[in-house]
Order: sequence, then structure tokens, then C-alpha cells
Amino acid sequence: MSCDCGEKFQRVFDATSEYAVYFDAERQTVPLLWKQVAGMSQPHRRMRFQSLMILVLLSSGATILTAQTESEVRLKTLASDMEKRFQSCPRREVVAQFERKHHKQVWLKEAWGPPTDVFADAKPNDSVLYPYVISVEFSLRMSFGPDRGNKAEAENDSTLSPLPYMPKGKYRTIYFVGKDDVRLKSREVLSQKLDGSSGTWEERASWPDACWDQIVGK
Repeated sequence: MSCDCGEKFQRVFDATSEYAVYFDAERQTVPLLWKQVAGMSQPHRRMRFQSLMILVLLSSGATILTAQTESEVRLKTLASDMEKRFQSCPRREVVAQFERKHHKQVWLKEAWGPPTDVFADAKPNDSVLYPYVISVEFSLRMSFGPDRGNKAEAENDSTLSPLPYMPKGKYRTIYFVGKDDVRLKSREVLSQKLDGSSGTWEERASWPDACWDQIVGK
């Protein structure tokens, strides 16, 4: 083309053509339009170019929207799967020896859980490799068996009772979510103030014998 407008149109169109063909390779819409506008007058070329740009924007917008929708579906599925896995965990049981009054030694079974009030949520994360985070919040109530004279008797206890007025502990596990993997970020517990009100989330140690601390997303 001889005019500046035509040269600019040629350069922009070529770049746009490659971009549009990427989204509509089967129909080859852009090359066809370029052949159609090659012999047109400048006003007609400008109008056709504007129409082409609208098609390109619509195509790219639809592709981005589809990608976002797929990410949202994957996140919802992953969060739901996490909730089910936490809910299916059995309680954590520990048998230990304690000293009572007059140096009396007893054996006692303690338990945490199973998890209740399980809730998983996802939100964007400021990261290229892991653009989302999923947090799973849950509650654990402690329960205890009766004092026993030896370890074997305590291990056989299956009916445990919570202490009166002892509140449930609040916990949460946070995961980084990438395109192909899920990575543990932290395990936290909600501290309790002396007046019984909630404090702040604090990182806690992992329990190797607790089912909920062994869950990592697939």
C-alpha cells in the first residue's frame, strides 16, 4: 500500500492476523478478511479493519473467560474434595502416663477430633507459580478416657468424654494452588485469650499421627 494509513494498517493487521488465527485457526477468518479488504478503498478498509478488531477482541475475551471459568471449576472441585477428606478423618488418639496426687501413676487415653465445622475456601494469591490459595478451617474437640492402672487398659478404651465447658479448638490448613500441583503453606491454630474470646491465628507444629495433617492436594 502507498499511503501511511495503509502501511499502518498492514503492520497492525499482520500482527492481529496472527493473533486472530490463533483463536480461529479452523475457519481462517482473518486471512479471508485480508483478501477481501486488499482491493477496497481506504474508508472501506478502515471500516472492515474496525470490524476485524471487534472480532479479535470478542474471540480473545471469550478465550480468557473460558480459561477463568475452567480455573473456577477446578478450584471449587478441589475445595470440595479437601472438605470431604478432612471430614472423613478419624480422631487422633494418644495414650500417655500421668502423675496424680500422692505420686500415683495412671494411664489415660486422650483424643482430638474427628474434625467438625469443616469449611474450605479459595482466593487469589499474588504469585505467578501459585495464583490461588485454599484454606481449610475445622474444629477439634478434646476428649478423655478414665484413669487406668496400665497402658493396655487405657488403649482398649473407646468411649471418651470431653471435659465440661472445654471449648473446641479452631484450626486451619492453607495450601498454595498451582496449575499442576498443590503445595502446603502453613498449619495454624486460633489462639484463645484468657477471657475465652478468639485471639490470632498462629502457626503450629504438625502431628504426624493426625490424618488431617497428612492431607496434601492432588
